[in-house]
Amino acid sequence: MKSFDYELTDAVEYTPKGSGELKEAGFITLNAPRVRDIELTSVVQDVFFEAMSALPSNTEGADQGGNDSVSGDDILDMIHMAKGVDSGRVYIAAKELFKSTGLIDGEKKVTAPLLDDLSLDDMRGMVAAYLENFILKSSLEKLKQMK
Repeated sequence: MKSFDYELTDAVEYTPKGSGELKEAGFITLNAPRVRDIELTSVVQDVFFEAMSALPSNTEGADQGGNDSVSGDDILDMIHMAKGVDSGRVYIAAKELFKSTGLIDGEKKVTAPLLDDLSLDDMRGMVAAYLENFILKSSLEKLKQMK
């Protein structure tokens, strides 16, 4: 998957290319990270691994029941619950990452002011979906290789 559309639950206004009028955005297209995004994706992966290492050791084999399905929301919940892990780093890095990889209504680059206007629910949803679609797969592969 090279990109996906995140449907916004709360309206955000922007000015489309070539138009002087405000329009309500319906979705944000999020593209896969590129090499230029390595610092930001590394921050997100580092926080993920910090959270994994902060989990109690009795949870290490918890997924051995054949259920490999882990969602971005699950990962965010784990990051938030992990002791000593600064979960805010994920959102700060994601905000910068979305300026590089996001397109409002699939056409105009996402800007910091537009991201600042997103609801918290939409930002969390975008981060969770981005984790699930792009970051989680490579991080879990690295984790399996470490075992």
